[in-house]
Amino acid sequence: MELQSEEIAIEYEVEHQGDPTLVTGVASLEHATKNDLTYATSYDDPKTIKKTDAGILIVPPSLTHKRKRCATLIANNPRLLYCKVTEEFVDSKEIHRSATIEDGAIIGDNCSIGANVYIADYVTIGDNCVIQPGAIIGGDGLYFMRDHKGKLRKHHQVGEIHIGDNVEIGSNTCIDRAMFDETIIESGSKLDNFVHVAHDVHIGQDCYIPVGCVFGGHVVLENKVRMQPAAAIASYSTIHEGAEVGMNSTVLGDVEEYKLVVGSPAEVVGESSVHK
Repeated sequence: MELQSEEIAIEYEVEHQGDPTLVTGVASLEHATKNDLTYATSYDDPKTIKKTDAGILIVPPSLTHKRKRCATLIANNPRLLYCKVTEEFVDSKEIHRSATIEDGAIIGDNCSIGANVYIADYVTIGDNCVIQPGAIIGGDGLYFMRDHKGKLRKHHQVGEIHIGDNVEIGSNTCIDRAMFDETIIESGSKLDNFVHVAHDVHIGQDCYIPVGCVFGGHVVLENKVRMQPAAAIASYSTIHEGAEVGMNSTVLGDVEEYKLVVGSPAEVVGESSVHK
C-alpha cells in the first residue's frame, strides 16, 4: 500500500503544506518514521509533534505552527481524516480456520471473521463486516414461562438474525435469534466486546455500542444512538434517534431523541453529544 500526501489533500479537500511525500505505512506520533503517516491533536505534547519523524503528519489548524518540517495535512478533525485515509491499510479480510459457520448462513463479501466465532444457519451478514474472535451469533434467547406448578417452560426461538453492511461485532459478544421474526443490526453500527443483544432487538444504523452493554428482548435503538460502557436497556424500551445513554446507566423505558440519560434508573440530564 502506498499513500501520497498531495493525492490525499486533493481527495479529501484539505490543505497541503510541505513537499509531496509518499508513505507505505502508519504509526503513532512517537514512533512514526519517514515512511509513515500519523496525526496529532491538541492533546499531544508540542515537543512530540516537533520531534516526530513522520513522512506525513495530519494536524488541526491550531497546531500548524508546531509541526516539524514534513508533508503536513491541515484538517479540522485529524483523527477522522486518519481513519478515512488508513482504511487502505486494514488487513485483507478472511475467515479464521477455527470459526464455525453453519450451512445455511449467508456471509457477504469482504468480511473478516475471527477465531472461534460461531454463526448459526439462520444468520445473514452483509458486506464489509468484522466479527471479532469469540462472538456468538445465533444463540437461543432466554425466554421461559412458568406453568401452574411454578416450573419454567422454554419458549423456543425459531426466528432469524439479520446484520447489515459495514457492521463490527466485538469479541465475546452474543446476539440471540428472534422468537419468530428477526433480530436486526442495521448497516454501519459498531458493537464492542461483551455486548449482549437479546431476541428480537432492532439496532438501527450507525449506532455506537461499547463494552458490556446489555439489551433486553424487543429493545429498539433508532439510528445514531450512542451508548456508554456497561449500560443496560430493559425489554421493550425504545431509544430514539441520536439519544445517548451514560455509563452504567439502567434504562427502564423509552428515551427521547437526542437526549442524554444517566443513572439507575436513568433520567434525562441534558442533550446528547450526537450531532443531528
